Amino acid sequence: MKNKQGISVHVGGAFYDHKPVSLQIYVEYGGVCGAVSKGAAGFVKAKGIPSYTIGQPGHCTFVWKGIDGEWKIGNNIYGWVWSEGGSGGPWKGAVSTITELPRFWKKNAAASNLCYYLSLLAADPQKAGTLLKEALKRNASNYPAWQALTKRNAKRSEKEKLVLLEQFKEAFSGNPTMWEYFLKKELGLDWKKANGYAVYPGLLAENESWDSVDAYMRNFCALARRDIPDMAGKLSYEVKTKRIFFKNWLKFYQQNKVDRKVRVQTCAVLEKALPPLLTHEKTALQFLGFYGQILDLWKDKQLSARADACLTTWLKEADKAPVRKKVAEIGLKVATHLEDKRALVRYAEALGRTLNRVV
Repeated sequence: MKNKQGISVHVGGAFYDHKPVSLQIYVEYGGVCGAVSKGAAGFVKAKGIPSYTIGQPGHCTFVWKGIDGEWKIGNNIYGWVWSEGGSGGPWKGAVSTITELPRFWKKNAAASNLCYYLSLLAADPQKAGTLLKEALKRNASNYPAWQALTKRNAKRSEKEKLVLLEQFKEAFSGNPTMWEYFLKKELGLDWKKANGYAVYPGLLAENESWDSVDAYMRNFCALARRDIPDMAGKLSYEVKTKRIFFKNWLKFYQQNKVDRKVRVQTCAVLEKALPPLLTHEKTALQFLGFYGQILDLWKDKQLSARADACLTTWLKEADKAPVRKKVAEIGLKVATHLEDKRALVRYAEALGRTLNRVV
């Protein structure tokens, strides 16, 4: 971790006495993840194997092309969704675009590329659009064709652009980092007007894979930090604490005096986030669980009354039994706090109907 002069390996060049960092210097001085990954990339490059280093939070890793043609991560800790940097691929975008190249080359790649390049030359916009659609029809993994198509659709409505996002997700299934990059960098949404709470749930896969949840949650947290300014330094979704994110958030509220302004803002954030999440069972249950816990912690009449209105609406919109059950359970506590007998009956009946359906 330190050289003979006591200089930390994390300082960089000074650790190596400002010598050119070669494999020989690595052997002499040692190193940590950077030395391992840069050394490994250098070794495999010397054998004619494509490779380059990339970054993960607090970690250096590398990618290399296997004999099966697939790109893999070496010295990996956090996976593609948390990887960034590097410039080893022909397609500029998220790091994980490199993994899509083998799939692209396996099916009509030449014909798809021909249509794409002809679209760039076409003087007639209608013909150019037709050629781009043909490029994607022949090979849906043609990323440059998707980039060109989004530029042509720049003036379309937000709703139409989000339809394009769903088509893109289908073309690059199982790759949430690409969905995130496409949504934020390529799709051309007006982020001054776009409702992030409604848009970002589009990053969740149907099976709510961990990678897709990570992509969604880090964007949700950015919105929450913006809308709860006093919590900006305390709401971070990080690789080492992501599984206990809501637990830590609740713990902070339990152990600290929280201004009413922060309470109102927190509830408002959750009430904006939850409606589009109701179709995503696992994520919705996490958000609902935290929402119910803070309402129970604060026992604020006004916040409970507002929650009652939201929960009543969500009961009508939620079509998944576990989500309806959770909404009804929170509603029962809220109605008890408000001493609202009619609401108690409404939530009890909803809970009973949900349990009967499950049985």
